[in-house]
Amino acid sequence: MKIFLALVLFLSLPGCQQASSAAPGGPEASAALKPGGQPANVPEAAKAISTPSPWKLSVTPGQDQTYLIHVADAQGKEIQVIEDVLAPNGTPETGWVKLVDINGDGLPDMIALGPSIGASALSSNAIYLFDPATRKFVESDDFDHDAEVRIEPKGCIVRTYRNNDNMSYSNDRYCWLGGKWAAKGSQAQ
Repeated sequence: MKIFLALVLFLSLPGCQQASSAAPGGPEASAALKPGGQPANVPEAAKAISTPSPWKLSVTPGQDQTYLIHVADAQGKEIQVIEDVLAPNGTPETGWVKLVDINGDGLPDMIALGPSIGASALSSNAIYLFDPATRKFVESDDFDHDAEVRIEPKGCIVRTYRNNDNMSYSNDRYCWLGGKWAAKGSQAQ
């Protein structure tokens, strides 16, 4: 009997390792913002854009489980306040917001941490793209459902979300083409 149990555990180990690395909180999700003020692990291609920035970010509590993002220029003058950003649990922290070139245009965009997606390990993220014409960040609301966002090089993202069956997840890949997000494929987990 002990040999049988040891064999079952041994044979199931690779499946467990594969499931843990593909789970929503696994390595693939490392570029998304996480609760607790943990900023995203940004891909190397985006780090050069996110390091020197003409903007300074801060956050303050809002109303009804929201927070505000304050954007100031290099001299500290507030140039924009983004209101009603859905908040994760806890006191707003500047680490909930990160400047990074998301769409690959060479300009810093913004990714903001949102609440958990249902009863899952996923946290939602909001994307704000910089509009050079207005010099403001504009929410990119081109998507059907809340998702955790992983930023990839060359203006692409992967959005991980919970499926309607509440048991499985999907990854949708998008790339910024012609001024909008273009779907590049979906994969169920």
